Amino acid sequence: MVGGGFTDPAMREWTFANDNGKCPQMKHARFYVENWPTMQAENIGYLLWGGVGTGKSYFAGCIAKNTHRWGIKSVMPEKAHFPAFSYTTEPTNR
Repeated sequence: MVGGGFTDPAMREWTFANDNGKCPQMKHARFYVENWPTMQAENIGYLLWGGVGTGKSYFAGCIAKNTHRWGIKSVMPEKAHFPAFSYTTEPTNR
């Protein structure tokens, strides 16, 4: 499923490895992914806000792209008016 839920091909490059360091908050995205079982169990989510070009969609994309290791299917719509992704905890075929 890696990248399969990204409708815009450019979004497939949204990874922690490709982070250019302009968004200092990316450490929180990494923390979220690394601690997904706790985040899910405690019903913790992130609310992202900020001006255009501040990295909100990239932040959400990195989380969506990396939660696959926990069996999460993510979908990120192309050119959303706000960064959003949905997930399901149904097991993925690996």
